[in-house]
Amino acid sequence: MKRLAPLAALGAGFVVLVVAWWVLAWGPVSRDAADTARRADDAERRTTELRATVARLEELQRASPRLAAQLRALNAALPPTPDLAEFILAANRIAAEAGIDWLSISPSPPAAGTGGGPAVINLSLQIEGGFFQALDYLNRLEDLERLVILDALNISASPSETGGPVRLSITLTGRMFTRAAVPGSNPGSSPAPGTPPGGPGTTTTTTPGATTTTGPATGPASPGTGTSSGPGGTDREALS
Repeated sequence: MKRLAPLAALGAGFVVLVVAWWVLAWGPVSRDAADTARRADDAERRTTELRATVARLEELQRASPRLAAQLRALNAALPPTPDLAEFILAANRIAAEAGIDWLSISPSPPAAGTGGGPAVINLSLQIEGGFFQALDYLNRLEDLERLVILDALNISASPSETGGPVRLSITLTGRMFTRAAVPGSNPGSSPAPGTPPGGPGTTTTTTPGATTTTGPATGPASPGTGTSSGPGGTDREALS
């Protein structure tokens, strides 16, 4: 037993030495190594995220011309204001290009869209001309930057006074849209910009190169309230 006592004391001292070495030397080194590995993992993850962000930004930069063109097309198709004057000018321009003899445009005031959608402008267009001229006008109307949806089309035909091709009278009923707030939704609100002279709901008759406001679109017009150009550029009285 006396021989084992020094061995037991030596073993206990060795254990104490190992514990002290662990606590004082290896423990901090091990914790530092774990912290370093964790920081390395975090840095690698952030690097991966940054590379993905850079790749997305580079893709957006390459796509920016296309996105800008899409935004311009959206603003033209669905403008922030009713912009009726610009549409009337465009409709008159394509009438001249198509060879339409007579054009009448009757936009309504913007009305609230369904389901929180954009405001709706109901539209009535009347054109007169030959078959191919009318077809050309419809194609050009479809190609306008402004979004126009045609809901109904009514056609009547009459012989030409000069014995030429049959003359068509076409009434188009459709809709346009705007992101503008609906005028009159708030007390004391003023008409939105971009409305034609006389305010929204105005009937406008035109011939290629001319635009004349003839009166409100709702209610009968009084005789002599305005004129519209007929075939050949001659003036005729607007009938009630």
